[in-house]
Amino acid sequence: MKTTIVLLLIIFSTKGLCQLSSPKKVLLDISLNKTIEHENQTYPTIFEKITERRADDGTVLVQQTPVIDTVAADLIVNYTAKNGTNQIYIRSSSASVNGDTLEISLFNHSAYISWEYRILIIKDIYQIETWFTPPINHKKIQILPTTTVFKINSLDFSKGRELKGYTKLQGQCQGDDQSCFSRDIIIEGNFKVKIK
Repeated sequence: MKTTIVLLLIIFSTKGLCQLSSPKKVLLDISLNKTIEHENQTYPTIFEKITERRADDGTVLVQQTPVIDTVAADLIVNYTAKNGTNQIYIRSSSASVNGDTLEISLFNHSAYISWEYRILIIKDIYQIETWFTPPINHKKIQILPTTTVFKINSLDFSKGRELKGYTKLQGQCQGDDQSCFSRDIIIEGNFKVKIK
């Protein structure tokens, strides 16, 4: 157990990550099969795919099309701003495995805000970090986790396997008053991810 926690701290620190939750044991729930709102529906991201081709007369034609992603998460970021309680939705997911370490990324990139929620699992111990990039200054703003919960339906991290899970984080925004529209942040929801 102590070795796993030390490994988590070393891996996160080498990735330049600084606002981590305390290492905790994963809650395994093999019957976890929560529905995800709008699951498998597609939506355009703010990213664009640029393709070029030559016309018969030699003119270079440039076409920009939005990158399409598929809904695989329904995390809701709740925060209180001057105009009341607001929400941001985190809809995308990805996962990669390296040995007995699984990294799950849940994210949303829009013209308004980009939000990242990362979970690192070594064996059955996890840590979470999250941050956002506001359009004001495009500077990464960390959230200091105060409480976290993480459930997953399997600890089998085989490539190609689909996992389903639930997560919740309560934390404090670490930016200045202009960047932090709220000090108290709560993020909660379900996700599915296919391990690559």
